[in-house]
Amino acid sequence: MNGIAIAGDKQLIAADGQPSSVGAVQSCIVKMEDTGHATVKNVFAANAFLPFTDSAELFTNNRAYAGILPHGGVREKEIRQHFLEKGVTLAFVPEQFRGFAHH
Repeated sequence: MNGIAIAGDKQLIAADGQPSSVGAVQSCIVKMEDTGHATVKNVFAANAFLPFTDSAELFTNNRAYAGILPHGGVREKEIRQHFLEKGVTLAFVPEQFRGFAHH
């Protein structure tokens, strides 16, 4: 399960878990829009790797300025590069602390 949480304006704005990271991010974006928080600069956290830049693009297109991701994904270099180009600050959780699933 790909868990995503988005916070902004000193509060949790949206959270969701889906089989795909894109689905989880899209669901969070809908929740942000539905509650009037789509214009808030935000930070995100993911409990699984972003396998492609599609999820990263959704974050950056929706006002993310910082995020936390697990370290060690196959395409981590591409993901880092995308966020760097968009001016998003990233922190990576070391592999030994990736959670119970270790994925």
